[in-house]
Amino acid sequence: MRGVIRWRTVGILALLAAVAVALAAWAWVSARAPLRVAGVGERLLPALHANLEKAARIEIQRGKDKLVVVRRKDAWVAGDAEYPVEPAQVRSVLLTLAEMKKARPATAKPEKYRFIFVDDPNPESLATRVVVKDERDGVLADVILGREAPDWLGGGREAQFVRVHGQKRAWLVEGRVRTPVQVEGWADNQIVKLPEEAVAGVIIRHADGEVLRLAPNPEPKKPGEVVGLPLLLEDMPPGAKPNLPNIRALFYSLIDLSFNDVRKVRAHLKPLAEVELRMKDGMVLVWRVVRDDVGYWLRGELKQPGKNAKLAEKLRKLLPGREFGVYDSVGEVFTSRLENLIEAEVTDLSKSAGPAAGAP
Repeated sequence: MRGVIRWRTVGILALLAAVAVALAAWAWVSARAPLRVAGVGERLLPALHANLEKAARIEIQRGKDKLVVVRRKDAWVAGDAEYPVEPAQVRSVLLTLAEMKKARPATAKPEKYRFIFVDDPNPESLATRVVVKDERDGVLADVILGREAPDWLGGGREAQFVRVHGQKRAWLVEGRVRTPVQVEGWADNQIVKLPEEAVAGVIIRHADGEVLRLAPNPEPKKPGEVVGLPLLLEDMPPGAKPNLPNIRALFYSLIDLSFNDVRKVRAHLKPLAEVELRMKDGMVLVWRVVRDDVGYWLRGELKQPGKNAKLAEKLRKLLPGREFGVYDSVGEVFTSRLENLIEAEVTDLSKSAGPAAGAP
């Protein structure tokens, strides 16, 4: 009798152990597998997917910043200055949005939105709201792009938390899209890139009449010098030496110039200085420097096209009516004074500042 009871006990314990193992396995799988809920695997933005070719306007908002990218005939432009942007960049954003699929449900509690950046955009929010419209202003997509979630889906797949605007449920989706809120994120922001040896001269004219003239240095680099002195300041004051870092910064900013923002010209801002770049092929490019509480801006004018027809055509399209935001370091070298370009112990630099403004 005792043997029967013993074997019965062993059997019960074995059954309980098997149940415990099964429960543990189920819990482990459940914790890591996508929840079996309605919507998983579906496209997040079916209307955009079905009407992708009709997309004509993308509105982006992040914090205080807003940007609109619009289709004009066969081209796309961005911002109030309607600067041309890269079509491939626009298509990539639209296609990724259209192909996003719901992988896992995330929070539906508004108080938790901010932790995954899917709250409604506000000055303190890190969320990005993207609205895609057609030519008739019909909404094809209205979505809030939140925190990226690398490795959440495994297999090297991209993932991101998102929420369709107006809906409570946020989702982890397969796919990841970044929508810059500055024009430079959509466009080729390089304005010019010119060969060093092609520069014929530089003239800086200040609003108060100070004029500085610089010419190419005919001397080759010294042995061991990585970067020589590219420009020489004419009418160098006695006892002065060139400020090599500042002259180099001016020269290389002129021949390899990019912007970090672009907008329509603000006519009420008066130029602080004018920088004239002369090239050996005859091209004359003038930059007028203005400044506001945002920073430095450059207004360009192609005075003479020179022999580079391709570059001249590009500048004729891009420069009129626009001003380009640049880093402070560029704005500062473009408004260089005599004392910025020399190292000297001169009592009165103004006496050696060169000819008056407007001189040939």
